[in-house]
Amino acid sequence: MFDLEITAVNLRATDYGESDKILTLFSLERGLVTVSAKGVKKAKAKLKFAAEPFCFGKYQLAGTKRFVLAGCEFTELFYDLRTDIMKFSAAAVCAEFVLKSSGEEENPQLFLQLLKTLRELCEGTGHGASEGIGNREQGIGEDATKVLIDFLHKGLEYTGYKTEIKTLKGLKNYIEHTFQTKMKSLEGFLTLV
Repeated sequence: MFDLEITAVNLRATDYGESDKILTLFSLERGLVTVSAKGVKKAKAKLKFAAEPFCFGKYQLAGTKRFVLAGCEFTELFYDLRTDIMKFSAAAVCAEFVLKSSGEEENPQLFLQLLKTLRELCEGTGHGASEGIGNREQGIGEDATKVLIDFLHKGLEYTGYKTEIKTLKGLKNYIEHTFQTKMKSLEGFLTLV
């Protein structure tokens, strides 16, 4: 039984206790939502998949203020992100941007842009782990970089900021100045390309 159903993407899962996790979901209806996922660290947990990074689906929540994960029907797991370090790193930058720029208010444009970006990263050809990270001559990660720059431009626009900066390094500096916070995942991505 659940009290609320939201369409959401899991952006962060933090270990809590022996078998639980605290999830930070980005939902279409409510923006960021924090959820306690009981028992998902156990080997045979039925909802283990719901705590995986970038799991997208309908999350059923119990409670009114402090939500507990009651169920999940996944739509997409974005598994291909886990097979390529460049794609996963770019997706992590997107997640960190949403976590730092959003609150508990809905932002349907940003939500839909995040889904579009995750799909593009999964379908794209920007590789990293299998072909040697950081090899600029072969264009490794070029697609992931283009997709990421597009997401950051649109993300800034959808959160009330607009810029014409074209480089990742420039965008990193702009975002850190605007939100007064470090973008650690973007620093990491920049070391890969």
